[in-house]
Amino acid sequence: MRSLLVLVVLTALARAEEPLVVGADTVLDPATTYTGLVIRASGVTIDGRGAVIEHRPGVESRAFAGVGIAASDVSNVTLKNVRVRGFEIGLKVERGAGWKVEDCDFSDNFTDPEFGWGEMPPRGGIVWTEVKSSSIRRTKSNRNWDACNLTRCDELVLEENDFSHASNTCLKLWTSSRNEIRKKTCPGACGSSPARRTRAIRRAS
Repeated sequence: MRSLLVLVVLTALARAEEPLVVGADTVLDPATTYTGLVIRASGVTIDGRGAVIEHRPGVESRAFAGVGIAASDVSNVTLKNVRVRGFEIGLKVERGAGWKVEDCDFSDNFTDPEFGWGEMPPRGGIVWTEVKSSSIRRTKSNRNWDACNLTRCDELVLEENDFSHASNTCLKLWTSSRNEIRKKTCPGACGSSPARRTRAIRRAS
């Protein structure tokens, strides 16, 4: 009964076109297109069941704005089976630990294959800052500026992901240490930019 009530409430909020504020275990409705999630509580599980989170359909990718799923200062979150597209950043997490992201798709967020040389602020599919002891598994992040951008992130496990067809980098690690990259996280065909040289993995300390 509790799960049914949560699902009904979330569906009603999504139809109001407001981002959902998540403070407890949540199951999304796959028949509903959501406009964003803001995770405010630690120790929660979010099961998208294939639901889509989308910002503004039909907008050119260089004009994408906002964050699909945002979280700051929360830990021990499990996020699974969700599809996020059309944002400047698909998944943005700041200062957390014990995150598990599984079977998600953060493809088709901000990208600009014609940008040329130079740097942009962190953006694209997955952007994590100061996240520790966490994992991303069986997750796609294609056709983004950065498929996965990690800054000051330590002791992560990235396994069986598809971080390909990026216009900047498939996996960027800035001052990040003791991370494990397993099983085709950056497969072939990484680049999608004729105007710049796309990097598969870029590290800086």
